[in-house]
Amino acid sequence: MKKKILYICRKSIHHFKQLDYRFLSEKYDVTLFYFTYSPITTIKLFMAIRKHDLAFCWFGNIWSFLAVIFSKIWRKKTVIVAGGHDVANVPEIHYG
Repeated sequence: MKKKILYICRKSIHHFKQLDYRFLSEKYDVTLFYFTYSPITTIKLFMAIRKHDLAFCWFGNIWSFLAVIFSKIWRKKTVIVAGGHDVANVPEIHYG
């Protein structure tokens, strides 16, 4: 039986996120979860993490923070891919 991964990101799924999704889907059962800033989505995230073996998050943002907290509660693993304003600091262009 394939491991189940919950792939958490914002609604817009860019090319680099699509590649990760495709690569992971070749070996694992991957569920795409679009995070929005609402209490209902937060509850859905909490319940979805329970049903998966691992939470995979693009960017270190509020959904990643919640995924880590919820994963700890359910004793699941979390992977966070950092690669944007969460790791860069370029003050001259107000980024990071």
